[in-house]
Amino acid sequence: MSEGGANNNGLILGIDVGSVSISLVSVDREGHLKGHAYTLHKGNIRETLDQLLLRYMNHQVLGVATPSGKSHFNKQVEVYDQQVAIMEAVDFLKLNARSILHVGAERFYLMELDPQGKYLQTSHSSSCAAGTGSFLDQQALRLNLNNTGHLSDMALRNCSPVPDIAARCSVFAKTDLIHAQQKGYGLEAICDSLCKGLADNISDTLFNKSVPVSPIFMSGGVAKNQSVVRHLQRIIGKEIRIHPHSHHLPAIGAARLLWKELDNDKNLSHIDLTNMVSDHGRLEYFYEPLQPSETTGQEHLIKEQYIHHPSVTDHTAGIQVDRFKLSSAEEMQFYLGIDVGSTSTKAVMLNTKGEPYAGFYTYTLGQPLKAVQALFEAIDHLAQTTGVTFQFKSSGTTGSGRKFIAGIIGADHDYDEITAHARAAYELNPKTDTIIEIGGQDAKFTRMKDGMVTFSHMNTVCAAGTGSFIEELAGRLGVKLKDFESLAMGRQAPLASDRCTVFMERDINQLLSKGYSVEEVLATVIHSVRENYLKKVASEAHIGDHICFQGATAKNRALAAAFEQRLGKSIFISPLCHLTGALGTALLLKEEEDKQTGFRGIDLYRKSIPVQTETCELCLNHCTISVAGVNGEKLAYGFLCGRDYETKKFVSKAQGRFELIKERKKLIRGPERKVSRLKKTGTRVGMPATLHLTEDLNYWTSFFR
Repeated sequence: MSEGGANNNGLILGIDVGSVSISLVSVDREGHLKGHAYTLHKGNIRETLDQLLLRYMNHQVLGVATPSGKSHFNKQVEVYDQQVAIMEAVDFLKLNARSILHVGAERFYLMELDPQGKYLQTSHSSSCAAGTGSFLDQQALRLNLNNTGHLSDMALRNCSPVPDIAARCSVFAKTDLIHAQQKGYGLEAICDSLCKGLADNISDTLFNKSVPVSPIFMSGGVAKNQSVVRHLQRIIGKEIRIHPHSHHLPAIGAARLLWKELDNDKNLSHIDLTNMVSDHGRLEYFYEPLQPSETTGQEHLIKEQYIHHPSVTDHTAGIQVDRFKLSSAEEMQFYLGIDVGSTSTKAVMLNTKGEPYAGFYTYTLGQPLKAVQALFEAIDHLAQTTGVTFQFKSSGTTGSGRKFIAGIIGADHDYDEITAHARAAYELNPKTDTIIEIGGQDAKFTRMKDGMVTFSHMNTVCAAGTGSFIEELAGRLGVKLKDFESLAMGRQAPLASDRCTVFMERDINQLLSKGYSVEEVLATVIHSVRENYLKKVASEAHIGDHICFQGATAKNRALAAAFEQRLGKSIFISPLCHLTGALGTALLLKEEEDKQTGFRGIDLYRKSIPVQTETCELCLNHCTISVAGVNGEKLAYGFLCGRDYETKKFVSKAQGRFELIKERKKLIRGPERKVSRLKKTGTRVGMPATLHLTEDLNYWTSFFR
């Protein structure tokens, strides 16, 4: 903190409390800036504010102003709009700005001013944390760096090519960081890529139509990050100016606005800073304690469960092996279903009676081929330990890597995820009319009737409310996933953000600093996942009475209890919930009854199949693509959109879904059917193709023909 001048009597304080930091400035009776301080509060807002205000306890403080609301203060403070405060600071510092880019921890926006400095308009960011300072704060922590200043310094040192990292989402960025480290990129290059991605997100949101008018000044904590500023200047081709007090602009403006309102000719009474900051008060809870759900009790189906550790395959994760009870012993002929997901890879062996014999589950770790080879090794180990020989009638794949793996293993069919999961749900519970499926990095909502899919919706853009979201936050709280359920169950929970991992982590820090227990915060995470799903993925009004919860996330019974609490309906969870994609694939294979199979066999785990990586440049996702060459054909995995390797354009995943309304229109309209003309003396019939008659046109056309 700096404090200039000898006369500190009659100070006005400007305090900007952000989601991760606090800016405090002081202005004297003449309106001159006297002191300033900036520090990260790490969720401990009260303690940090108390420490900053200690310096002013012996000074005469005439007033306190803030651009960030009065919720943190017990005593009277003047509140000003943040944009108005920034404009006042720009005028006070004589910056002559035409554009002001404010990038804070949670949001960013661009203010445009006329030549006289008067307000014109503002362009805002979305509710996503992509492009905000909080995103970089979390990545700095993930990379074991001291803070974002350290990350910026590392980025500025970079002289090497940078990897493409998904800066739009903290969860997806984690996967890309692993890929970048595996490919040998240095820490400086990774930090530079994160700063570049942040700048790209800001540019795409605010500068997609026009470049801001110069002079351009930057405000907010991210203004201290020289690497982000450098990339922004490269993108727009203009200089972005950084004032030494850029990160203090809102606080300076608020203090100056209050100074203008005070009558300097009067002897104003000073404010007692003692107990200025509000205490935690009584802890408030928003959600009732979660009670054990009345879900399925089919665990008796599991005969044996163990973890297999690969010894041949270069795969670091263990494989969970589940053997299931069969109605009777029979020859060892199976249909092999494989589900290749972004987070986990699964397989199910289904016998000729349609009963699951064994299931296999492992983490993908960004290397789907090695994950599948590890599953094959586990299958081979099971055959050796049981002393039998497995024969496979056919094989099939589903999941985001289905085409890639299908080509390599010689799969007979590949099925979309909606179809595979729906088939499994119908097999496990024929009454199923609703499927809640929460995967590692996406979530799906499916409506069914008599085993047929009538509607489906998938959320893939944001990872909030997915399995990775839960795993990420559990790690931040030092809790193992296997303990999550028992710790969260039976606990009241406060309210927190449900829209983003970055914002949720901020809320966790603040809740812990207020005195909430880790168990109560874990319960809050569960409720946030549920709320995110019901807002972004599912149509709550269309959720039926027979709900099937699928995906490995369904093993967390606290989450199932949260859905039951909100919906007031029981939820079916099978012991195969983590294997339903693979199970559905195997069931579909059995129905196909292929006479011959192209499956290359489980011995593929003993072979070395070279895989190279490429980066897709068709959109801002910059997907890291794994490419394998098999029999002269290139097979690729890693696309977040719906395109394959040969398609050189972005393809929405939604285009691959079965669209009931579109198919219905095709059937109703069909090819043009002209009624043959009757004799000249005959009668011609005309009907209006409108309203309810549209649906009956085929009927009447056939009738009169």
